[in-house]
Amino acid sequence: MSLTKVSFSMITGAYVNVLDLGADSTGVTDSYAAFEAAWNAVKTTGGVIYIPPGDYLLNSQWVCEISSFKNIKITGFGATLLAGPSVTGHAIKIYKSYNQTILDIEGLNFNHINNTTVGGCFLLSGAHCVHITSCNVEFFATKAGYSFALFESSVSGDPTYQCFWCSIEKCNTRTRSGSSPADYGIILSGAANATKIKQNQFTALNTAIYIKTDGLVASSYGLANAVIISENDFEDISSTAITVQGQSGYYGITGLRVMSNRVEICPTFFAYVTDSTANLQASMPPFLMANYCTTGSVTTWVYNPTNYYITTLEAMTPGFGPTVSNTFYMNAGIDFVFPTSYGVTTRNASGSATYNVGFLTQGAYRYWTNPGDGKFYVKAGTPTSATDGTVVGTQT
Repeated sequence: MSLTKVSFSMITGAYVNVLDLGADSTGVTDSYAAFEAAWNAVKTTGGVIYIPPGDYLLNSQWVCEISSFKNIKITGFGATLLAGPSVTGHAIKIYKSYNQTILDIEGLNFNHINNTTVGGCFLLSGAHCVHITSCNVEFFATKAGYSFALFESSVSGDPTYQCFWCSIEKCNTRTRSGSSPADYGIILSGAANATKIKQNQFTALNTAIYIKTDGLVASSYGLANAVIISENDFEDISSTAITVQGQSGYYGITGLRVMSNRVEICPTFFAYVTDSTANLQASMPPFLMANYCTTGSVTTWVYNPTNYYITTLEAMTPGFGPTVSNTFYMNAGIDFVFPTSYGVTTRNASGSATYNVGFLTQGAYRYWTNPGDGKFYVKAGTPTSATDGTVVGTQT
């Protein structure tokens, strides 16, 4: 009596296994058709795509167009996707979405050793509620525009699609030892609102996180808002850990939180740059809090050449106690870079520079200039008025 082999997919409610659909886990032959069939099997009904451990060659970009209100999960711990030579964009494109749909992607590895033209791993184009967890990539060559993940705010210029409520957590993005550093880790382009970037490792990149306008959506959207960047590890970054880039005619970023990150070997931690006519100062300035850097590993902590407001509660080395908004603590060798015409400016979120929100702090001493009489004051302790201190100079 012969037995009929039962495939995983024959079990009611079981995962959709790409091996049942003809995928090759040795990485020798193209598995794209199997991956496409797996997505088609769940995209309208919901469900789980299971990619067993192994290597999978994809000679085309895997396009996952969300077309229903069903939750979907792709799980692939131990699985590695190999981008074939014909892939010039990102290996996976998550295309469109709905507010009630959740797409979870976990456990995938990416290997681009045989493809120097692939753009990266994930392209989220107008996607909502996509959560990427525990995925890894090691870039083998440099290509302009490389990124582990790129969030586009719209699809083909249609502003009704933006990347809202997405997250990348516990992922590892690095350039292979001996190669030139890849350009970017994560790019947020346009209205990638409420994105969470948490507990990731960025190593040997030019810029780890790049937030910019893209020119595709109306100026009322502008840059992403309510983005949280926390508990990440930035190490051996050749340019900037985090860059916010404005564009003329677009509103500024609002509610950016950069908190509790670790930084080591990085020329500039946070750069806030724009052209001369853009407006980066929106209703809430970027908020930097309790980020840590090892001694001597960062040259410029904040690069702010256009003098937009930044709120900080920084304590960058062990031993600092609680700090207050707009108090800058600087390690030896770490600079805050402002235009030479401004020097260091302290302001609260509304732009006021009065004594009670605009003094500089060094130990127990407070320093401020009284705009009323043009005099420079110092006091050991917190002043109670604009003249509550010792005059140490007169501005003329």
